[in-house]
Amino acid sequence: MNSYWIAHSYPSVCNRCADYALDDHSKYLAAFIISMVLQGFGAVPLYVLGVTYLDDASPHGTASVHIGIVRSSSNTTTD
Repeated sequence: MNSYWIAHSYPSVCNRCADYALDDHSKYLAAFIISMVLQGFGAVPLYVLGVTYLDDASPHGTASVHIGIVRSSSNTTTD
């Protein structure tokens, strides 16, 4: 049996399932998008103020190593 035959044999069942699946996934998608936007807003000060803090707080001559570690770790993680 293929999906075309099932959809035309039982249209009311397939329509209800499709509507339920669309509504169910759209809620998760909206929550995911909102959480990613909030995470983006929260990460902005880390990139702007974090490097300045490391430059001021680390001993002379080692700031470049610490900034390099922060930058490389931010490239390997997901934002």
